[in-house]
Amino acid sequence: MLSELLEPFRQAEGDPNDEKAPRLAHTAVQLIGDPRAQKVLATWCTIPIGWKKPRRRIPEDFRERWDWLWLGVRFDPGHLSLRAGVSLIVLEGVLERLKGGRLVYPDGSISAWAQGVLDGAISEAAGR
Repeated sequence: MLSELLEPFRQAEGDPNDEKAPRLAHTAVQLIGDPRAQKVLATWCTIPIGWKKPRRRIPEDFRERWDWLWLGVRFDPGHLSLRAGVSLIVLEGVLERLKGGRLVYPDGSISAWAQGVLDGAISEAAGR
């Protein structure tokens, strides 16, 4: 069920006509200069993430549906903080930016935009 609910958001990632696409690109570009965000982003895919359908009805509005999906996410912030090497306070702010920019997904995956940022950071670190 979750993957079906996420599909419209994944499809919107690559659509330049999507009203959120410029914001996604802007947020992804901002991450390039923020090593803390890169650490959280890279670690998001490696920790156990659970999801339980929220009791509220699924909103029709696209933006509200994104927030609704996040209501069902279950993970250990302390574990993510420790694995990413950032404080819980930093984690909270960074994760909100990543969620708001639709760069991390409620199923523990990351967007294509986010993967591009990480790939670029890895290439740069490798001296390519």
